[in-house]
Amino acid sequence: MLIKLGFLNYVTQQKSAGETMLFSGLKWDKKNGYWAQGSKWFDKYLIGCGVKDRTKDKNKLCHHSFRHTLKHHLKEKNVRIDWANHVVGHTNGSDYDDHEINIKLLSEEVIEKIDFGLDFSHLMNSRKNPYFSAGNDVTAAFP
Repeated sequence: MLIKLGFLNYVTQQKSAGETMLFSGLKWDKKNGYWAQGSKWFDKYLIGCGVKDRTKDKNKLCHHSFRHTLKHHLKEKNVRIDWANHVVGHTNGSDYDDHEINIKLLSEEVIEKIDFGLDFSHLMNSRKNPYFSAGNDVTAAFP
């Protein structure tokens, strides 16, 4: 879906602008690295959309919640745990982790099985999404 929405166009724009980081607006934090700013933003987002209560859920929901939700979703779809771990960034605890898995295989066996039933049609419009174009095609990314 990210490819269809124009993520590769965004990556190209970042490279063309001479950016060395994908999300160039993030600032380094000595304690928490680049994610400190993103983590604070995400917390405000969860509170703003009513998913998290500022007082009750202080430490319950965070950006890691996405990872755990995705692993549970993939388990329900009978995806191999070692493949799911590669996608979510978890280790399998063995030398096996040092071997790369074919990206096309991961796409077919893991990524394409992710479906939370979300509607992204409002982002498939170049007036609302400057990175979208009708020619965005996932097959171009994985020849």
